[in-house]
Amino acid sequence: MTYAKEALDIRIGCSALVYLDLDEPRAGAAQQVSDLRYDSKCGSTPARLSLGPGAAAGSSVATADLDADDCQRAIRNGPLGPGAEVPVRKGSAMCVLTAAQPAKLVLVEITDVGATGTAGLRATSWLAR
Repeated sequence: MTYAKEALDIRIGCSALVYLDLDEPRAGAAQQVSDLRYDSKCGSTPARLSLGPGAAAGSSVATADLDADDCQRAIRNGPLGPGAEVPVRKGSAMCVLTAAQPAKLVLVEITDVGATGTAGLRATSWLAR
């Protein structure tokens, strides 16, 4: 494991974007190195997460109670296609394989969803094998 349950706090306005680099982890990363894109919506529409240019692959998963093998299996058996978006809902999670060298396998859990663009995420990463 390279890091465990690192908090990433999203604090942006309605209809705004923020990019996340999961290799570090860091919110507010440059778009070209980002592994995830967080797209906030307005009103009752949930925010969305999608893979960024720094991600090699990803998958939406039903639970955050996963290890590295579970994440690898989820990405292999149910990868997100180009342009796919995952609604941001408390308790949902994603597995992301970064394209960096060395590549990391990251479990991203949505721990909190606030009003207009705020969310709490928690990330755990392993070196991909």
